[in-house]
Amino acid sequence: MKKTLSIMLIILFLLVSGCTSKTKEPDLSFWRVKLGFSEKQIINKMGDPTTTTDSKVKELYYKEINGPGAIFSLEKDYLVKAVWYPSSFDSNSTIPSTIENVDFSNKYTTKKQSCYETAQCNVYVFENTSSSLEILMSWENKVIDQVVLSSN
Repeated sequence: MKKTLSIMLIILFLLVSGCTSKTKEPDLSFWRVKLGFSEKQIINKMGDPTTTTDSKVKELYYKEINGPGAIFSLEKDYLVKAVWYPSSFDSNSTIPSTIENVDFSNKYTTKKQSCYETAQCNVYVFENTSSSLEILMSWENKVIDQVVLSSN
C-alpha cells in the first residue's frame, strides 16, 4: 500500500512539475543596460551625467557631441526607463548605431512611425511580460535614431 501510494505521489509530482515549467523570457537590454540597474551601475557604464533632476523620478541626462545622448529615469534608485539617441554619440563610441548592430534573434514586431516630415520609419519592438525595447530607425532604415527601454 505504501509503495503504491509513493509511486502515485511521484507520478503526480512529475505531472504537476511538467505542467508548470516555463520558458525563460529573454532579458531586454540595450548597450548592456537593463531595467532595474542602480544609479551606480548606470554611472559605471556611462560616466557621470551632464545634469540630474531630483524628484520622485530621478533623471540622469547625458549630453553628447551632437546633442542629447541618453536619459535614464530612476525610481527608488532603480532604472525604470532609458532613452538613447545613438546618432548624438561620437563616432568612436561603442554604442550600437546601425541596423547591423540590432540583435534580431528574439521575437519582435515592426511598426511604422511618422518621421522626417513625410517619411515613415520602422520601429522594431521587442517585448516580454515586464518590459519593452523599441528601436526607431532612420527613414533609410540604416541608422538607429532612438532607443527606448521601458516597463510595461
